[in-house]
Amino acid sequence: MLPPAAVDLLPRNQVALLVGAALLFGAATMATRTVDEMSFNLSLWKEASQTTAATVWTRVAELLGWKIPTASSYSAVPSLPVIGGRVTSGFNLMRTLNGATRPHKGTDIGKSCGAEIVSTSNGTVTRSTFSGSYGNVVYVQDGNRETRYGHMQSASTLKVGDTVRVGQRIGFMGDTGRSFGCHLHWEVLVDGVAIDAMAEYTSALAFAPPITNDIFTAEQWNRYLATLLQRESSGDYTEVNESCHVGGWQMSTPALVDAGLISPNRLAAARREFSGWQCQFVKQASNWKDGNLQSFLSNPKMQQAAIMDVTRRNVKQGYNNGFLSVGSTPQDIAEYAAVAHLLGGSCDPHRTRKTACDYFRDGVNGTDGNGTGAAEYAALGRGSI
Repeated sequence: MLPPAAVDLLPRNQVALLVGAALLFGAATMATRTVDEMSFNLSLWKEASQTTAATVWTRVAELLGWKIPTASSYSAVPSLPVIGGRVTSGFNLMRTLNGATRPHKGTDIGKSCGAEIVSTSNGTVTRSTFSGSYGNVVYVQDGNRETRYGHMQSASTLKVGDTVRVGQRIGFMGDTGRSFGCHLHWEVLVDGVAIDAMAEYTSALAFAPPITNDIFTAEQWNRYLATLLQRESSGDYTEVNESCHVGGWQMSTPALVDAGLISPNRLAAARREFSGWQCQFVKQASNWKDGNLQSFLSNPKMQQAAIMDVTRRNVKQGYNNGFLSVGSTPQDIAEYAAVAHLLGGSCDPHRTRKTACDYFRDGVNGTDGNGTGAAEYAALGRGSI
């Protein structure tokens, strides 16, 4: 029920419209079962009535006396705290549980007990304790943003004052506190006000639309790229690893050449001149056709366009080499694309390392420099669609 003072602010039919919209959207969020399904439901909602919906939510919050949060000083790109989890209860301003109606100010993500929970922000631990409601819980502060990870299996090894980074382990999924089965309660507040972290995450996945006769539909692209992004960098577009694979999708320098961002002539010369060339090469601005490494890392849209372009090239190579055909399903294509992303797709007999060619032709489970195998990425790609 709205407080009497709030009802006086608007005609009754407008109040009914606002609250009805809030309840309907809340119910839709509650009904959504998987992370991917929620992503697409929210995306459709945003596309259909972005301005109207935003206005409704703002007005409902005002009527109920909630503070509207200011812009977050979040220092990382939104990501998910559990890979492969299922949303069991979404962010909802009006949720009824056990006969009581109250806000659910977080997102519940379920998976098996003991599943790893990772940080979705860079920040400092401000609380690591046990409470009756959250169970084993950790709070991480990042600027004016606080993230809470509740119901963990056991006390976290993190202590107050510890610094954490995106993708770093927070703890393991459990069923402690006021909980009904193993899940993570993931709650994000900006200036002390709870926000819908899942909606924020999906809004960051505004991938470029597919082209005519593309390898995937828009929905399939979203699923594939989101899965790969989480696996490669936990959603951190600024990530640079020890081998200088860069960005959210950890693109190699040859991949950046394929995407048209780096000069192929300069790359060929660098390979001839010295060993250990990739890190020095990718950091040198003159090797980039437009901009430099920092401009690439700070531009998620550029990275999204680049990975889509390279994925299309890899898939085309898969067709040319006979590993994909007219009868290939989207799952087949995603499986091949993921392995080619990990290892490359060349069937050149003079190559020195195993590629997607060896995996799909001979069943050889080649690995990358970190020991990650083709079979793992094949399953990752196939399962993403």
